[in-house]
Amino acid sequence: MIEMTYEESAQREVAWYRQNGKYPHRLVRDSKGVQYVMGDWSWNRRHRPCPNCNRPYTTEREVIEPQMRAAIAGRAEKGS
Repeated sequence: MIEMTYEESAQREVAWYRQNGKYPHRLVRDSKGVQYVMGDWSWNRRHRPCPNCNRPYTTEREVIEPQMRAAIAGRAEKGS
């Protein structure tokens, strides 16, 4: 298994998501300014029905972590 820093991993995830993801606004920055892909749990929790609030329901639900992590791991093993 290839070890990557947080920044390297985030950079690869962002590159993968730009090619395969649906929602550009799922790319966010952390407190250090590193861009990363918001995780499935956080993303889908934000985009769920909310009967007790004024937030409208959105259909922007997406599960991508398994595919993204498999693709990143495969690329890391190949050395690209």
